[in-house]
Amino acid sequence: MTESEQSSQKAPPKKTPKVWNFEDDFEYTPPKPDGDPWNVLLKPLLEKDKVRCDGWKEEVQNLLIFAGLFSAVVTAFVVESYLPCRPTLRAAFTRPILKAEIGNYSGFQ
Repeated sequence: MTESEQSSQKAPPKKTPKVWNFEDDFEYTPPKPDGDPWNVLLKPLLEKDKVRCDGWKEEVQNLLIFAGLFSAVVTAFVVESYLPCRPTLRAAFTRPILKAEIGNYSGFQ
């Protein structure tokens, strides 16, 4: 081998790195997604919102069932306790008589 051949085999010529310019493309650009890139971001958020709303929906259904049962029980007790509180026919007749008697004694009519 000659001396010129040995020097060319020893070290390849050095490349100076190109300085990046604003108009140049990036060297390592991320791959572009298929379709609309907003769908990639929207899909996980919609799934998360669906799980959250389903949980709320189930909780509201349970609260409505409880409120309905509570209302039925309270209504039953109110109806049963209201009957003795109703004025009887006897009280309806005696009340005006008592008022008249009390008015005679106190001077007020």
